[in-house]
Amino acid sequence: MRVTPWSGRLLVVAVAVAPLALFLASEQRIAGAVGFPLDDSWIHLHFARNLAEGHGFSYNPGVPIAGSTAPLWTVLLGGAFALGGASVALVKVIGVVLTVIAALATATAARAWGAAGVLAVGAAVALLWAGPMVWGALSGMEVSLAALLVAALYYVYVPGVGRPGRSAARPAAPPLVEPERIGPQTLEA
Repeated sequence: MRVTPWSGRLLVVAVAVAPLALFLASEQRIAGAVGFPLDDSWIHLHFARNLAEGHGFSYNPGVPIAGSTAPLWTVLLGGAFALGGASVALVKVIGVVLTVIAALATATAARAWGAAGVLAVGAAVALLWAGPMVWGALSGMEVSLAALLVAALYYVYVPGVGRPGRSAARPAAPPLVEPERIGPQTLEA
């Protein structure tokens, strides 16, 4: 079966709908409302709202503190809140969009590494249908952004293909999303 890049992308986007709809329906059935499963999600939102309102990177307005465990995620949400207002729905939309982009980036990276079209699409679908990834897309946490950065880094590091900025991208991006991503492989650049 031949899968072109465009048909593969359309398939990936279409396949994303089912698991996300299932998780949203389950959330509504279990909790009775749309929300987040962890207090960390609400902390990110609080920091992001303060950023959007001009109070700086703070939990209490005007009192700077390094309390966010995912600073790049918090800054991304802060920018979105400045444009569209702070809301749970906006955070969920951002998570879903980043998850779909992460799946598309996974397929692109797989193709760049030599996978056949159908296998590249299979990798993207596997990412989309992985329970932790679907949960992460809707959780208010940085899971989707971290997955996108990892897929992008796999693409950037295709052997024999020079890409500008690749030495700076590897150590800089992952720790800004999740500090626990710092490790020997991050520091080697």
